[in-house]
Amino acid sequence: MKNAGALFLFTIIFLLAPGGTRGDEAASSRAQLFKGEFSVRPEMRGVHPRLFADGQDLARATAFYKANPALLKKYGPNPGDLIQPPKDPPAKVDGAVFLSLARVACAWRVGGAGEHMNLLMSWRETLEKCAPVAFTGKLGKTNEDLRAGHALTGQAVMYDVLKGSVPHELESALRKALAKQAAQTYHDLATSETYPYAQNHFSIPVGGLLAAACVLADENPDAVRWGVFARNALRRALDAQPDDGWFFEGASYWNFTSQFTVSAAFALDRATGENWFDRPPLHDAGLYLAHIHTPGARHVFDFADCGPRGDANSKTGQKGYDAPWHSLPADTNFASPLLLALRQDNVFLRAWLREAAPTLGLWRIDAILRLLLAPEFPEKPVPLAVRNGPPPWHHFPDIGVVHWRQRWGDPDAVALAFKSGPPAGHRYAVTQPTRPEWRSSLGHAHPDAGSFILFAKGVFLANDTGYTGIKETADHNSILVDGTGQHKGGTTWATFTGKPQGEYGKIRMENVRLDPDFAAATAVFDAAYDDALQLKKMRRDLLLVKGRFLVILDRMQSEKKHSYQWRLHTDTQTASLGNGRFVMENGPARLVLQNLNTGLTAKTAPTIVEVSLTPKKTPQRFQRGFHLELASSPDEKMEFLNAFCIQSTDENPGAFQAVRIDDKTLELRDGGNICRVTIGDDGQLSHSLQ
Repeated sequence: MKNAGALFLFTIIFLLAPGGTRGDEAASSRAQLFKGEFSVRPEMRGVHPRLFADGQDLARATAFYKANPALLKKYGPNPGDLIQPPKDPPAKVDGAVFLSLARVACAWRVGGAGEHMNLLMSWRETLEKCAPVAFTGKLGKTNEDLRAGHALTGQAVMYDVLKGSVPHELESALRKALAKQAAQTYHDLATSETYPYAQNHFSIPVGGLLAAACVLADENPDAVRWGVFARNALRRALDAQPDDGWFFEGASYWNFTSQFTVSAAFALDRATGENWFDRPPLHDAGLYLAHIHTPGARHVFDFADCGPRGDANSKTGQKGYDAPWHSLPADTNFASPLLLALRQDNVFLRAWLREAAPTLGLWRIDAILRLLLAPEFPEKPVPLAVRNGPPPWHHFPDIGVVHWRQRWGDPDAVALAFKSGPPAGHRYAVTQPTRPEWRSSLGHAHPDAGSFILFAKGVFLANDTGYTGIKETADHNSILVDGTGQHKGGTTWATFTGKPQGEYGKIRMENVRLDPDFAAATAVFDAAYDDALQLKKMRRDLLLVKGRFLVILDRMQSEKKHSYQWRLHTDTQTASLGNGRFVMENGPARLVLQNLNTGLTAKTAPTIVEVSLTPKKTPQRFQRGFHLELASSPDEKMEFLNAFCIQSTDENPGAFQAVRIDDKTLELRDGGNICRVTIGDDGQLSHSLQ
């Protein structure tokens, strides 16, 4: 202990000593990645499989799929996974191929199909001869780092489930291929001078390297070195995320990334006994999953880069947006919530899985875990109902997001998400500047502080625009200043890069109050904009009462005169009823809006977003719904006061009336209820309902 204390003291003195450079600090911080111990638990040494399952699990899965051959066919390899080896072994193989082959290996292990073993055996020569996927000097700059992570994860699973059960020559080829890829990935990571800790381009290859180390550490001496580095690196990757469990890159990137990070953490726990599931951010990841999904779990609140980017013919995007906007399901992976529920023994998350499982996707790692563990979940949703579970509302304080819904288990419930915080959370804003080797990477974050999304009766009433190539505040339910959005909007990957991260840490959520009848919070987000605008105030007070009435008060102040533009995005077009009243219908639900300001101009238009990552060379613009814009004249101070009523389409929109009684009182009526909202001196909203 004396040596450890002396080392700690020396490190502090070194970092603060006069004359120390940022390069010295970076070297010191990087050096910590290579320090520590890594060993397989004694009872796991020589035992396979061990990453996700053991012999008892395999025996149970084998019996289960023998009794349920239709499910074996469903979760086993599809035609796209039955990849034949090239006739002439190439220099390298795309890493995703090994995830497909891992699915084949798992299907053979529990099903015993001869054609699956024949396919695996046909890959022996390629495994021996193909070069590993390399990304030396290009971490976070190409997709080769992702492919390396895919290759490592796939090969680790193959070796783990096949060891001791297949001919020696195949087992030997797999072991050599895995060690060769692990050595290359370790080299590529270890020689990098900077690390994008928060980015999937870092955590996915690191997660794959950790899985490889967990498989090989008791038989390959180099694997201990890989394990020490990968364990420390993945811990930093997780610590770079908001500690409340909310994922700042969006739900789609949670799907993409977590299947590697959560599975690596699960493997680490099983192989070494080190448990990260009771620590942030994994501790509250189940709450994030439950709240980021809309009621019914078919969709998600699509903040940040969520969903496919391009259309079916896109060369730079993914398939999907040739379908009507918000008609696509969320396609959340099954593997990550399953592992979280298993390791945390989380009753609520298991119940959520029973509701959501029929809507979840079937990614390759999902299929691998379904085959190895044979988890039994219903084919039809079971409404979420858990005694003593978490309430259907939650404030995620690090990222600054408030979620509220009327109740769990009701696909028609009203649900709200309201966002105002640093782009990657308060912890990121504080800790990123302290590690000089930490390359800030917020490319999937959007300039959307102060924005909200509203969902009711199974549809979106106020929506987001999902994954875009060019990030614009104009594409969110927030505010523009002189037609300009938040800092570094209008760029592909440079959002929120114009100031020190500590400055963005001033973006925050205040005055949060949540209970069964209402949700209230204040977004403070002037720091999200360029300092040249000289904003002194940008505050949004939001109050939702009984899932029926919504009031939003925006107050802006600056040293200069500015015009302000207020935006509301919807799936269908908003119609004007005159006198500041608007109505939008989407399927069975309706949103009625009453603006209570004077002197504003209003217009509605299709929302056209740029999805290309190279818009100057290959522009690709697509419509994602519509928007209503309310615009002010230039002034040093301005406010927007808007009241809404959430209705069914069989109700009378004229029944909703909003009247400002005086400067501090607003009265809302819907033909039956009367709600009075009081505006406090600081803009805070409170209410009483009759």
